[in-house]
Amino acid sequence: MARFKTVLMKLAIPALMLAAALPAHAENIYKTGSEGDALYKKVQYLLPPEVVPVFIPLKDKARILKDMDAAVYTKAGLTVNTVSYFMDRIGEKLTAENGVAAYALTGNKVPGNDKRQRFCGIVFTSEAALKDETVLTHEAIHCKNAYVNGTDAYKKAAFPAWQLSKKLTARQFMGMLDEATAGGLQVAYAYNSGKTAGLPMVKAYASHTSNGVVSIGYRTAQGLLDLCGRKDACPTDTVGMINTIVQNKTMLNALMTDMFEIQAASEKVGLVLSDQ
Repeated sequence: MARFKTVLMKLAIPALMLAAALPAHAENIYKTGSEGDALYKKVQYLLPPEVVPVFIPLKDKARILKDMDAAVYTKAGLTVNTVSYFMDRIGEKLTAENGVAAYALTGNKVPGNDKRQRFCGIVFTSEAALKDETVLTHEAIHCKNAYVNGTDAYKKAAFPAWQLSKKLTARQFMGMLDEATAGGLQVAYAYNSGKTAGLPMVKAYASHTSNGVVSIGYRTAQGLLDLCGRKDACPTDTVGMINTIVQNKTMLNALMTDMFEIQAASEKVGLVLSDQ
């Protein structure tokens, strides 16, 4: 941890002084031509301009932090406290060996996210995952979704599904709903805008015949491909996608059935991803 603190302090001391004055919009916080810049530009089209993703390779956590442009991330309000929070919450069980390619670190407890979830950590568990645009797209969509999570519109859209969630905790339910929402957006971006990087993931889940410890259940994935597999059939905004899923009775039933099966499979092997 000391190494990260050293890197962050070199980069982020000015941000500590200016964090109170957050701008209306963030920018690409990475230096032009850097690894972080290349990652950001691949998903910039789907991120709200206020959202700042922090890319973290699990095997070399400080590497992309060095790509940050001090003048830009300071203006965006990113602080050493935010990045340290992400580092401290990297899950011990969330590894490539356990079948996890990457995951997003979000929430209102992230420093700077008390009003809206602007800052989002994306942890890649391997170099292969870091280079996989499908993985990057999926995790960036979680960052997109987090920005509206907690708003009245989000809660209203999700409520019909929450009423059916039975013994799932709020965290478990929200985690699996967000996975389904991300999957739907991946399909919608592919058919609406030709941004196909996220499509293979959904097709892969749709090919399953049972649910194990997976992000998206096979019934949900099949339904999303059927529902959103035409140009402009589905929206690319988070709340709109939740409404699309939840207001369709067949889709809602598929989602809830998948949720319960994924939860049961996860508990059986002792790895409930949303609880990590």
